[in-house]
Amino acid sequence: MMASTRGKSALVIGIDFVNGYTGVSWLFFKEKMPARDPEVVAHWFSSLPKNNDRTKVPSKIHYDKETGEIKWGYNIPTNVQPIEWFKLLLLEEEDLPANLQDSSHIQRAREMMEEMGMTAIELVGDYLKLLWEHVISVIKAEQGRRLVLGTRFHVVLSIPAIWKDYARDRMRQAAERAGFFRSRLAGKTTLDFVSEPEAAAIATLPSLDNRGDLTIGDSFVVMDAGGGTVDIISYKIDSLEPIVVSECVEGDGALCGATFVDNAFENLLEQRVGRQAWRHMDSSDIKKMMNNEKQWEHGIKKDFDGSQELYRIDIPKKSKRGRVDIKAAEIRQVFEQCLSQIYRLLQKQLDDIKCCTKKPPKFKNQMEILQARGEKPWSAICRGATLSGAVGRRLTEPVMKVHARVSRLSYGWDTMPFFDPNIHDVRDRVWDDTVEDWLAENQVEWVIKRVSQASVPSSAAELMNLQGQNISTIEPKRYHYRQWFKVSEEGIRGCMTKIYFCRSENPPIRVDDTTHDHSTLEYNTSRPVQFMGIERVNRKLVSVWKYNFEVQVSGATLDIRITSQDGEVASSSLIVKTD
Repeated sequence: MMASTRGKSALVIGIDFVNGYTGVSWLFFKEKMPARDPEVVAHWFSSLPKNNDRTKVPSKIHYDKETGEIKWGYNIPTNVQPIEWFKLLLLEEEDLPANLQDSSHIQRAREMMEEMGMTAIELVGDYLKLLWEHVISVIKAEQGRRLVLGTRFHVVLSIPAIWKDYARDRMRQAAERAGFFRSRLAGKTTLDFVSEPEAAAIATLPSLDNRGDLTIGDSFVVMDAGGGTVDIISYKIDSLEPIVVSECVEGDGALCGATFVDNAFENLLEQRVGRQAWRHMDSSDIKKMMNNEKQWEHGIKKDFDGSQELYRIDIPKKSKRGRVDIKAAEIRQVFEQCLSQIYRLLQKQLDDIKCCTKKPPKFKNQMEILQARGEKPWSAICRGATLSGAVGRRLTEPVMKVHARVSRLSYGWDTMPFFDPNIHDVRDRVWDDTVEDWLAENQVEWVIKRVSQASVPSSAAELMNLQGQNISTIEPKRYHYRQWFKVSEEGIRGCMTKIYFCRSENPPIRVDDTTHDHSTLEYNTSRPVQFMGIERVNRKLVSVWKYNFEVQVSGATLDIRITSQDGEVASSSLIVKTD
């Protein structure tokens, strides 16, 4: 039997599974070990040269109808049409932003999925299974089979800002299909989620620790320019030693990532070659041309700075065109189509920051863009996901702490306090036989509140005084409750708490048409009624069970623990819209 590693340790694996390319990083953590940069998987099977050692792998999958074989990533033959952009199929079509609903990428993916008679969960699960098996084999090859088998796994998946709760649950089902939770001697594999822009920030912000030009109150913007979407998030510095930040304003995003730059360049080539000549080439020819080391993917796309006047592109022989010369101005226009959208996205974020903090971000009226060279920016989200998982599981101390986040929704649960005519609606008044008094049903205690952007506080002290506006990540909040029973009752009793969410900037104190069911927590009292304490309520003796709700945000989830004097009663994790 393989013995598990001693003490509180884990192999934390961060997965940045997005529409264009997927990145994976990992690191072995022992309890309280200092945080260090995770290892990034950079070895992939590839049918094309120059791809097997890249930081990310394409989020593409292909099913061979004749052999039943499944190919994925770089290993898909160039002469077939793979399924891509299928991650977003986990969302219902009506829940996609308007610009995504009309996307030809998503429409094509949905058509191919339906043609195969598959569901989005099955499709994502198959891709994650192939990815997971490959990643574990890579880690075993680098660290040894014995260590991997003897260490429990903790996985963190990054999720887009636009996702709803049910899509997160579908992703969890896909992870289960992929074998993430397969029984292991080392212990149960756990899974958390982190929002993509926050993961990028977690990986990026520690580099600010050595800067000497930061002051408390400075704000800055972190942009994740991905393959499909560009996400943006902003922070304000609350403390310098250590660096503690809080989110300034709601994050944002747009569909203007690198995939659309690729499409624009391909359209430019088609125009220059001519539609008729272009049709003589098959998809394999076009893919090889786009992937050529000296042409687009590994050449112009990475190195373009406008200094070279002319670029010569070798066109496949089938087109009978030989070579095409493209001017720098034309290539600049290829990038401009996406850059103009990114600029509008950034400008809106800057305007929101000025409205919130009453001053522009760091460097005042001068815009300064900071970006590391090499592959590091490309792997930021998967590395941030790994670090987020280690911090969330208390395996390491964060180099940089996210003090508070801005929530897009309000979250709370139902309560039934004593009826107060000055506070409660008479429609909610109900008689309770146990305490022989009027209670108010249908009441909601909002533990996270969404407020208007203009009301976002400008200081950390104000943040801490606004219940719910800050989603604190430092210490859990505790809410104390009592459940009364008649002294004649006996045995363990079942309890139920409904969780609600609300999109309104001013959520109501009672359930109405603006509140929506999120989930239901079911749990039992920690001891039989006859062994509970006795107290007097309204001159009547009742048995009382005292319990607490402890809430804390970890990544993109709201962790809820129900505790009593006997220990933990139940726990649950809810997704929180914090971008």
